[in-house]
Amino acid sequence: MSQHNEPNRIAAIMLSWLDLELISCTVIQGLWAGYGHICAIAAKPTASCAPEKWHRLSKAQGNDKDSTVRLVLKIVHPPTKTGDEGHLRKMFSYEVEQYFYDEVAPRLASSIPVAQCFASTRSMRQKAIDAGIDHVMATLLNDLRPEFPVAGEKRAILSSNQI
Repeated sequence: MSQHNEPNRIAAIMLSWLDLELISCTVIQGLWAGYGHICAIAAKPTASCAPEKWHRLSKAQGNDKDSTVRLVLKIVHPPTKTGDEGHLRKMFSYEVEQYFYDEVAPRLASSIPVAQCFASTRSMRQKAIDAGIDHVMATLLNDLRPEFPVAGEKRAILSSNQI
């Protein structure tokens, strides 16, 4: 499968685990040294999505079942020519980050603005294997940009939300 279609396929698979349907998947940034992508995701609930699940996924974005939810998908798919110390350090860093979102972030106070992890290939390992995406490290998070907008130009002053 082409690398261009890979983020769409991974997004659709992981969203299906949450009873969500992919509307769009836009690569917003590549990871350093070609190690993967960060994608902006728009999704909507499937007919089988339970109201309480939709409420959890869409909180702060509106709870109307006809609306969409905005998410961020981080996909780590390293180049195959690896094995040196730099590669091992990068991969360990990505593993620690995924562990943080899976295990540490849910235990933080709700007043701490940190992205919530809804699915990952680590926490849903068997589903990743069954879907054939266990070759990547993927994390699906809520999108914090609506809550913490930052203008694209230089700023002389930052609000407390932007810090």
